[in-house]
Amino acid sequence: MRANGAVEFPLWPRLDWLVTGMCTSGIKEVLESNHGQLVECLSLEADYVLENVKGILDKEELNLVRSQRTKEGKISELLKTLMTKDNDTCKKFIDTVIIIMPCNSFPMCLENMLMTAGDNDTEGLLHQQQNEANSVSTPYSEEESRVPDIGRKRKAGQVATTEVKQSRKGNHYKAAAVKNSSTSTIWNPDPEEMDNTSSQTGEEYLNLPAISDFAEDYKSLMIQSISQKYEANMAKEDQMKQVTLDQTFRSLTMKDGNVAKLKERIDASRDDVLSSPGLEENQDSVANLAEFLSRKRASHCRVHILLGKAGTGKTKLMHKICYEWTRGAVSQFQYVFLFEFRQLNLIKKTIDLKSMLFDFFLQPERKPHSVFRFIIGNPKKVLILFDGFDEFAGKAAVRNLVVSDDPIAPLSVGQLFSSLYNGKLLPGCTILITSRPKDILCLPLDVVGQVGEVSGFNQCKIKEYAGRFFKDSEHNRQAICHLLKNSKILNMCYIPAMCWVVFLCLEHLLSRSHLEPKLPHTMTQFYIEMLTVFLSKGTNSKEANGNTENRLLNKHREEIQGLCNLARKGLQESKSVFYLRDLLSEKVTDFASSYGFLTTFEVKTIDQNQENGHAFVHLTFQEFLAALHQMIDSTVTDQMLKRRFYLKSKWTSKNDMKNEFTDAVHIFLSGLASKGCKQFLGILSSKNEVWVQNKQKAILQTLRKLATTNLTGPKIIELCHCVYETQDHDLAREVAAHLKSKFELRNFRLTPVDLTVLTFVINSGANCICLDIGGCAMELECVTVLGTCKNIEVLVFKSRKYEDKFAATLSEVIPKISSLKKLILTSCSISAKGVAHLSPALKKCHHLEEINLQDNELADAGIAVLVDSLPQMGSLRKIELGGNNITVCGVLTIANAISTCLNILDIHVSDGGNIATVRFFASSATSPMNRSSRPLSPSMECEGSHEPLVRKLRYWIYCTLASQ
Repeated sequence: MRANGAVEFPLWPRLDWLVTGMCTSGIKEVLESNHGQLVECLSLEADYVLENVKGILDKEELNLVRSQRTKEGKISELLKTLMTKDNDTCKKFIDTVIIIMPCNSFPMCLENMLMTAGDNDTEGLLHQQQNEANSVSTPYSEEESRVPDIGRKRKAGQVATTEVKQSRKGNHYKAAAVKNSSTSTIWNPDPEEMDNTSSQTGEEYLNLPAISDFAEDYKSLMIQSISQKYEANMAKEDQMKQVTLDQTFRSLTMKDGNVAKLKERIDASRDDVLSSPGLEENQDSVANLAEFLSRKRASHCRVHILLGKAGTGKTKLMHKICYEWTRGAVSQFQYVFLFEFRQLNLIKKTIDLKSMLFDFFLQPERKPHSVFRFIIGNPKKVLILFDGFDEFAGKAAVRNLVVSDDPIAPLSVGQLFSSLYNGKLLPGCTILITSRPKDILCLPLDVVGQVGEVSGFNQCKIKEYAGRFFKDSEHNRQAICHLLKNSKILNMCYIPAMCWVVFLCLEHLLSRSHLEPKLPHTMTQFYIEMLTVFLSKGTNSKEANGNTENRLLNKHREEIQGLCNLARKGLQESKSVFYLRDLLSEKVTDFASSYGFLTTFEVKTIDQNQENGHAFVHLTFQEFLAALHQMIDSTVTDQMLKRRFYLKSKWTSKNDMKNEFTDAVHIFLSGLASKGCKQFLGILSSKNEVWVQNKQKAILQTLRKLATTNLTGPKIIELCHCVYETQDHDLAREVAAHLKSKFELRNFRLTPVDLTVLTFVINSGANCICLDIGGCAMELECVTVLGTCKNIEVLVFKSRKYEDKFAATLSEVIPKISSLKKLILTSCSISAKGVAHLSPALKKCHHLEEINLQDNELADAGIAVLVDSLPQMGSLRKIELGGNNITVCGVLTIANAISTCLNILDIHVSDGGNIATVRFFASSATSPMNRSSRPLSPSMECEGSHEPLVRKLRYWIYCTLASQ
């Protein structure tokens, strides 16, 4: 007993002497001195051990090891072979067996010797401590001779060398002696002490801190780092008046459990497949981030995918997830790692998982090996975010890559990603991937548990953001008014990144004159304006007239040409992100960055140096510049322009993947062929007017030729987009004439902008047309747009996805189509509720001659609502009502109601085996007759329609009812 009351334990060794003995012994000495124990332990998992040392031994050595008859013999030969290798190879072997071996495989002391063997940092620190200890006369001081508190944390130097597996508990081997090769110190613990502690956990047994201590330190470091970066970026964006994420994040729409349907939708459409919810998607639910990532919703869900068009805020959302995690959201995760593929593209050599997590996200300040062991042992506590799969250079080969379950195996970036994605590495961790929709087809979707969509802005959010952006209320009003009148520019604002650019340009145009400025109406006009606006703002010139803009174009012609060339090169190589090796000229890069055409971001190279990456402000701007390159480059001939021009189909094919970054080039080429672009092209090309006109003529001739070919529905829409960009009504009239009988659209998504450009072409034509829309997913706004189309004679809709909401919207539109003579709504799932909306509208269609409502859900109730309107439809001649679950009572209701409708010639009703046809005959005729004195239009004529009028009519109802 000491004077101060402390109890002396003279036989309890100083623990740092123990671990120093472990450390200063070389790796080979540890392997040699513990040969017997290692053989005993490793032979229990011999096959697994030998499988994981393939990369350590050569083929001949491995064959020698495998030739031994027993497992013990194989492990013994393996250890002997390792003694001939260098220290790094031995260290790699030790790291491998510690990570892969199950818990309780090693005695605690042996495991600690293996873990600390060859650790240079720890060895140096403890060697210094040992020297300090040797400099005093006593082996250790009074304070150090006390028994340490079991729960007390150790010093940093001691912590660094005394790790144990957190989950390892129970009985342990009793170490009789640990030999220190440098001091020959032997630890002989008291047998009583060993008996008293043998039932304690490994951490209690050696008074070691849990690995979770290092894990918590790393978590704290991660929280601090993420918070600082995110808040700094937010402050920067606020200064630039850019869209912050709270404004950007309109909704996260969950589509989990519907992966097969997702693939069908992507296969059937191009990049705008998820631009906004269609009529068939009303079952999807809106969720917050925590709900989307919650395991309570999907206990077996491990891989999540977030889709969204370029610029909808996917990257910002990934950073937002990290930031929200630092504030306590998604708290089920201990760590959140974020990797951007634009960064991973720079890694050309093989790396292991540890290097990927720490070198390219955040390096732990202490004991990265311990933190990594915690991650390997607790994968369910790890969330890994992969942002921008569409930007991944190796995405096309991901399906065919060899995967690995070895956490320390050197792999390519693609193999690491694929191994994590498929659950081979870190099985149980949660993966979240963002991508543009169709690029995700490169991945096997069978492992995906949940799918979400980042859908950007809607009109309410656009107006809200405008209120924050424009300081002048009058400018705000003018901007919103212009957007609502122009669906093309409004459509650009649904993308948050583009909304900021659009408002920046509108602000400049509205502020430069007190008069009503001429604002752009097409995408091409807008991007031309954007080019000049960015140049004007970059010069800090208050003067902003046409001459000034032309002078700026002349001044920077060379840089703009270089920027166009970079955009073209990027599209040819399917690149939207550029690094130092990709840039064509430092002068062009500096120009583009300073004027805001290129955004700049920092990336880390494989040697840990910082490098700048660059990307255009939006992918469509890159496409515009690539199209501009073809129009101003003298090396691109007129014939080359014609050969390169093609219409993009919304139907995805295998070959289409090669052209994924060229969705809008043909549209911008068409826009640049308009008359208003002559001066602009002349300045940038330094060519005369004739040269420019020849280029434009080549594009216009191509559009006329395409209109005469047999186009599919998606290509009809693409052609209409091109014609709209030219704003050439003569061209639109020619195209409409060629497409008169070809406006048949089947089984692809239609957007309001699609219907806007289609209406532009149809209204420019001289004749009425038939518009046949079948199986096309679309928004209700698409139906509203048709109200501006005046030249539709026959309107056909067919899809079970439309239902009564569709009928309600259509009822507001059809009275506005003054030329409508035939309305076909078959298989649209319309019930009596939908007919209640349609009936009043049909009364206002004064030229309507035929209605077809076959294969709906009207039943007798719907029939009763419909026939009440028939007497007021003076032009109606024919009604088709088959497949509506109508009974005999319903047929009699029809017959009774139309007895006074002299204009109606034919009503056909059928339901499976029940058929009812109501026709009207003259008293002595055997064929139906015309009950109206007015002749039918040629398209509506039927048998008997030219019979003379008979004043006395009787109607004959012929009913064949299989059930009666």
